[in-house]
Amino acid sequence: MFRIAWRQFKRDTRSGELRLATFALCLAVGSVTTVGFFIDRVRLAIEIQASALLAADLAVES
Repeated sequence: MFRIAWRQFKRDTRSGELRLATFALCLAVGSVTTVGFFIDRVRLAIEIQASALLAADLAVES
């Protein structure tokens, strides 16, 4: 069984299918990471702006 899998693996590396699958996997991981990072930055910016707005509401004037 391992022999057949190894033979198919070698054939796929020569045909370029494995290279394409690896590229697609790297692209997918990079995309998910980028979107997650962007969402985290947007959430952080919203929290900072919200705290600034709340602080303005609590201003005391005499």
